[in-house]
Amino acid sequence: MTILRIPTLALVDGLALLVFIVAGVEIHGTLRLRPVLRDAAFVLSAWYVAAGLLGLYRASSPWRVVLVWAVALPAGLLLRQWAVGRLATRATLAFLAAALPITLGCLLTGRLGAALARRRSR
Repeated sequence: MTILRIPTLALVDGLALLVFIVAGVEIHGTLRLRPVLRDAAFVLSAWYVAAGLLGLYRASSPWRVVLVWAVALPAGLLLRQWAVGRLATRATLAFLAAALPITLGCLLTGRLGAALARRRSR
């Protein structure tokens, strides 16, 4: 697969996670490029590595999305916490408690939107 043949769902997932990242950075009053890029590097890297290892884009299903999410998002978010020096703090637990369900909602909403757009184009 070449970079020009990236599956549509891979782009939808990336955009869904970017929405979460930008919203999270903005909510904390620091909407600047550097924190967005930092957070995106950790979260998107973890997502696409897990997606590749677990075959998300070869045989996609809602359950496989949840499996990749359950592996990738805690890893990416914990790496992000480590990078900002807050890994071993209570803030990490609060961050995970808020971020995990929100990211799952973003991913599933993106997938639903893609499915509806595909159905409508038929």
